[in-house]
Amino acid sequence: MKDAEYEYCGDINIEYGGFFAKVDDPSGGYADVVRVTDLDGGCGFTGAVLIERLTALIDTDIDGISDRMRSALECVGFDFHGEPTIEQRIDAALAYGLYDPSGDMWSPSSEVVQTDASEPMEYDGWKATKRIDTDDLRGYIEAEWCN
Repeated sequence: MKDAEYEYCGDINIEYGGFFAKVDDPSGGYADVVRVTDLDGGCGFTGAVLIERLTALIDTDIDGISDRMRSALECVGFDFHGEPTIEQRIDAALAYGLYDPSGDMWSPSSEVVQTDASEPMEYDGWKATKRIDTDDLRGYIEAEWCN
């Protein structure tokens, strides 16, 4: 069986946030995630983006949705008129804090990049490691983080 590939979920403009997710076995209760966070909107670091490698806990129980996942879905407004998709479960898990960092000794668990050439590389304790043009950001994340 071929390994699952990362799929993007979020805004068309990735610099405003979203995530890439890979789910090999949804019944396993875990998903590999690369989350992208706009630091400009979050803390004022203009043009900066935080990239993180996480493991989302999308656990299930014998009836399909655990109490913990049900609480997460309710927190983000899921109305339970149907079965939540994997993307909805992952989004809820990330919003509710149901994740762990998943870095290992061979790859980093997070990186800050600067997408605006006219903005500084440091701000309020944050430091970008490199400049990536906004048009190249998705390709960079897919090539360097979604592997």
